[in-house]
Amino acid sequence: MATHSTQFKISTQLSRALESGDLVICTGPALATAAGLPGIEALAAQILGEARRQGWTLPPGLDAAIAAGRGDEVLTELMRELGQSFGDQVERVLSDRGRSVPDLARAIASLRTQLRAVLTTTPDRLIERAFEGRWPTFSTPRADLAQRSGIIFNVFGTLEFRNSWVLTHRQRLREFGDGALRRGVLETVYYARRLLLLAFDLEDPALRRFLGVLPKPADDQAPQHFIAAEHCSPAQRRWLASHGFTVVEADALALLQGLGATTTAVTSQGAKGCPYPGLEAFVEASAATFFGRHGEISQAASRLGGTRTSCHWLAVEGPSGVGKSSFVHAGIVPALHDGFAPTAPTRWTIARMRPGARPLRSLAEALTSSLGSGDEPTTETAANRLLDPLISELAARPTKLAELVEQHSSPGGGFLLVIDQLEEAVTFADPRESEALSLALAHALSTQAIYLVTTLRSDYVALVQARLPTLAELLNEGAERYALPPISRVGLREAITEPAARVGVHIEPALVERIIADADYRSESVDGEEGVRTGQGTLPLVANILRVLWEAGGAEDRVLTLEQYVRAGGVSGALSRTADAALAGLAPHQLAAAKSLFLGLVRIEGGGETRCSLELPEALTLAGGGPEAEDLLAHLSGQTSNVRLLTVRQEGELTFVDLVHEALLQGWAQLRGWIDHHRRQLLLENALDLSAQRWDEDGRKNASLPAGDALVELLHARPHGPRRRLHQTFQQTLERQQRVGERQATRRRMAWFAGLSLFSLVSIATALGFRAQLDELGRVNAELVAKDSELETKDSELETKYSELETKDSELETKDKQLDTTSSELVQTSEKLRIVNQLLSTTTSFSLASLAALDPAELDRVRRQLDDHLGFALARLDEEPTNAAQQRAVRKLLASLAAVEISAKNTTRAQEYLDQVRALLESDDVGPGQRLQELANLELLAGELAAADNDKAGALEHYRAALEHLEEIGTQALSDEYLPLLKQLEHATASMRPSKVVKTLQPSAIGCRCPTETMISLNSDTRVRPPRNVPAGSGKHPIGWQSHGKTLKDQ
Repeated sequence: MATHSTQFKISTQLSRALESGDLVICTGPALATAAGLPGIEALAAQILGEARRQGWTLPPGLDAAIAAGRGDEVLTELMRELGQSFGDQVERVLSDRGRSVPDLARAIASLRTQLRAVLTTTPDRLIERAFEGRWPTFSTPRADLAQRSGIIFNVFGTLEFRNSWVLTHRQRLREFGDGALRRGVLETVYYARRLLLLAFDLEDPALRRFLGVLPKPADDQAPQHFIAAEHCSPAQRRWLASHGFTVVEADALALLQGLGATTTAVTSQGAKGCPYPGLEAFVEASAATFFGRHGEISQAASRLGGTRTSCHWLAVEGPSGVGKSSFVHAGIVPALHDGFAPTAPTRWTIARMRPGARPLRSLAEALTSSLGSGDEPTTETAANRLLDPLISELAARPTKLAELVEQHSSPGGGFLLVIDQLEEAVTFADPRESEALSLALAHALSTQAIYLVTTLRSDYVALVQARLPTLAELLNEGAERYALPPISRVGLREAITEPAARVGVHIEPALVERIIADADYRSESVDGEEGVRTGQGTLPLVANILRVLWEAGGAEDRVLTLEQYVRAGGVSGALSRTADAALAGLAPHQLAAAKSLFLGLVRIEGGGETRCSLELPEALTLAGGGPEAEDLLAHLSGQTSNVRLLTVRQEGELTFVDLVHEALLQGWAQLRGWIDHHRRQLLLENALDLSAQRWDEDGRKNASLPAGDALVELLHARPHGPRRRLHQTFQQTLERQQRVGERQATRRRMAWFAGLSLFSLVSIATALGFRAQLDELGRVNAELVAKDSELETKDSELETKYSELETKDSELETKDKQLDTTSSELVQTSEKLRIVNQLLSTTTSFSLASLAALDPAELDRVRRQLDDHLGFALARLDEEPTNAAQQRAVRKLLASLAAVEISAKNTTRAQEYLDQVRALLESDDVGPGQRLQELANLELLAGELAAADNDKAGALEHYRAALEHLEEIGTQALSDEYLPLLKQLEHATASMRPSKVVKTLQPSAIGCRCPTETMISLNSDTRVRPPRNVPAGSGKHPIGWQSHGKTLKDQ
């Protein structure tokens, strides 16, 4: 690194401005030219030359205007003449892709903790790259920018957003005219802060243009500002002073180093594998390699915060495949940690979820994961026992979410709930749980207990509004809605080059432009006010080809080349090759199963294709079922191969299968062909889903059923997805309706035929005068009419029966749902019974040694659980007042609560529990042996309580009493809990070892003989033998005296 002399005097006012956090640095064009980028005049000259080479006829005098320093006026003419081509050339010429960040930019970034803000006057992103995304960037003026700190403001716009450009003379007049917001931001900064201009050449017209948009100070109204210049004439000094600037005659980098700056990067990035995720979405852990969206991240994140409810919900909307999940997880969430939301916290507790089929369960899992739930469940059953009570509370009380967050909140911290793919709440989920989720979110937002960030497909906004009206009202009137566009072409350049540059890998400029051109061609880029936007699925396709090139050896060569790209097949070809490679080794029947599975993961709606989730059992059925289907799924999901086309994700007790990315739907030729060939069937399945939903929402009335050809077609559709059972019920109803229609058609044909026959025969009979035959025909016709009437009656009865069956079916579904709820309640009750039964099978309370290892929060959780179980046991005791087992359970729970309070040092409360146990022992019907065992345990707890009060003498008295009870037990009925009681007593006396205690605890004090002559150590000087009522050699050892088939002697 070059060193610079610091033999100059740093102004005291400049040092104080930095120390007080009042200094704003403004960078000029020399920073860009140091990186090899042109200034305004050089830019105008390059575009003018290119236009002439392309044969454009341009006005005369443009060269002279550039030479006179009026490059902005020339750009005005070129923009008018070239149209769209002008913007394309500006993007190409001013792109800083692959260029090294100048030391001056890094030095500015090193002062970020002391600076107020940074202003840039060129549209490149060199300063943003030096800050490595740590500060939000704004190119469009906002009223609050001048008051904010820790931001970068692009005074003349940024390359990424064309509508922010202030390059031409006309744009400058518009953006900095009287009353213009951009001018207002500069004026506020000028009067309220201290500016330090760096990288401005005093002879450059750019300085004149910049000072021309600043206010001129009147007298001493403005604070003193500074500009760094190595050489300055007296005339230049007077001119700058007239604008309020004092010259610091020093090199800009040397000046910053004198203020304490360094030129090292803000963070160091080492080569830690491929920085491109391929088809996978970016996650928070990959935020360091998520590029191309910094401007949008700054805009969106800055909307959170404040006191209004609306500032607590950021709703990110956009088309399928645009990158909403990556934008939130790798962009918004890290930005919030870095303080991009000005009035929001920077310390966050973050819960992440997707609604899935069970939104409340997903929410409960997210909450327990982020807020903590104590012991981690080791089995699915244990997880259900942990989550089910919370799910029930969330369903019953919309206030539960806010209450839970507030209980765990800390001063200065915030709780952020991230809900990805909110549309699943209306397309995939249980409607009751979705409604409960919306009520909980609405209450939590209204009380400002949470911050909420959601992603939502723009084509599902109307459906969310229709089916979740509570949430829709907040979305329309309260949420900060951010429409995420596809990544810009400028952003795509950065997303291509910057991750590789961070790990020292070079990408050929020709390759960058080829990738962008190919991506534009295949995804139909759109020109908009903010610039050329790529197609909505472009980024994953580009990330995939770059990953392919990386893994093919580009990383080892430290360069990615155009030649490698062509060999790999380009953007689309690489994706098809990658996906085809996963199918290459499959047998024909496996390939057919894979085809069935992939088609099952596709849904056609609104004329386009989108991916949908499948529950694991349905996915395995589509894949052929059995172990072979499991192997196929493992292969396609990358578990047993190097290619991942599917993802398998766990959601509570359910497992779902998805396509790894929407890009496969358009970019993989094989899947594209399958979809086109089976489009009619896919459309039919979608129609079945929509028709069944409409029928269900309309109360399952026959009038809501389709008829004719539509009915017949829907019978051939495949029931699928989370509403498979509804689809099946709907098709069964269609079949009944079809049979009814066929019978009615048959009757109509019979009636028509009978009438026609009668008419014909009457005519003949009349003509021939056969009156008798006519009477006979009349009788036959009457019989036909009667038969038809009878059929109609039967048909009416059948319809009534079908209607009853439908009602029964609906009742069964309701019962099913009730059974689900009852099952959940039974799980909770079963858990309580298990604990109570466990208590019934023991005599001692909770181990004091184990309780001593718990922290206060864990103790509190144990206390709450015991209180809950005590209430349950008391309720059972009310039902059976004389039940000895229930009485024992209540005493056991009270003793356990006493142990908890002793460990928590709540001696008064502990004494109350012990007194209640003593009273119950006196009143309850307890056998003599049982009473002695419980009294021994009670005395042990009382000793612990005395020890907790530092009453050692009292503690010893209680321990002696416990030993006396244990001695008596030797002649009473033997208990399985005898040994644990002795072990607890050993723990209690471990810290009290005077000789009198040891003497008290001699074997003679217990009076027990061990049948195997094996003795148990109570402490270092004490031996206790088993009870003497077990005959020698009988082998009848109580539980606890044997372990895994070994005697204590063996152990």
